[in-house]
Amino acid sequence: MICLICSAARSGSTLLDVLIGGHAEGASLGEFSFLGKAIALDQTCSCGAPLSSCESWAEVFEEVVRERGIDLRTTPYALHQWDALARVVIDHAHQTRKYLAQTKVHTALCDIRYTFAHGHPLRLPLTRSLRDGIENSFYLYKILKRVWNKRFLVDSSKNVHKAIALYERDPSQVRVVYLTRDGRAVLHSRQTSGFSTRDSVRAWYRYNRRARNLLWRNIPGEHLFRLRYEDLMADPPGAMRRLCEFLKVDYADSAPEVKPNAQHLINGNDMRLKGQQELSLDERWRTGLSLHNRAYFDHYAGKLNAQLGYVD
Repeated sequence: MICLICSAARSGSTLLDVLIGGHAEGASLGEFSFLGKAIALDQTCSCGAPLSSCESWAEVFEEVVRERGIDLRTTPYALHQWDALARVVIDHAHQTRKYLAQTKVHTALCDIRYTFAHGHPLRLPLTRSLRDGIENSFYLYKILKRVWNKRFLVDSSKNVHKAIALYERDPSQVRVVYLTRDGRAVLHSRQTSGFSTRDSVRAWYRYNRRARNLLWRNIPGEHLFRLRYEDLMADPPGAMRRLCEFLKVDYADSAPEVKPNAQHLINGNDMRLKGQQELSLDERWRTGLSLHNRAYFDHYAGKLNAQLGYVD
């Protein structure tokens, strides 16, 4: 089984990935759509080793060589997955203007495709590139589960279209978790990293509007789990128990632990590069967000924030 986490940036997807993947039968992948970039730039695995030195990933790469004759260490994008745009650490040799334009077209086509029901004349087919990406994703998932001896994997790539396409390809093997966080907290978090107020609000709004419009339209309720970051932090054992029930895996009675260095995540929030961490609700936005920025957020995104359950 594959558990896809869909969430806007800075909503806690890496944390949730680590928590779910910490299950004895599971494994966290991080933002798996960025595997090619992680290999090309030799980024650090959450275990602390450069990806080129991580023994767990080396086993995966060797298995791909044996089965397909493809060495991802020398051709990192040979098994491309879904479009993935980096915002901070960028492989400029791959993420070119042409790639950006292609991604923009793919996004628009997918918005149209997944707005309409199966059989509708405007239900556009996926492009060949995206279809190949879905097949490559399932192939890599299969290799990972076999090599790492895991029953399920967690992919926090976030992309709504990718999650729907994967589910459409194999509904029996894909489950989706839609994670939300108060948009004011997301705004504050992004501001502390240098992102502008305007871009931060627009990104949060566009992501969650798309997710609300498309996820429930394309994925049955029994295969889609809605979770708020704030509820996860308020009761981690309760949230994890419900998630395990959703994924149909046994729940471990021990308290959830955040140990990214015991796993092998790629890309995602830098918390994945730290050792064991305590679970605590981050509400610094309540004192750190200016009245001007609160008013700006409320004007442009307050209605959607309230629809997601954030009304205070």
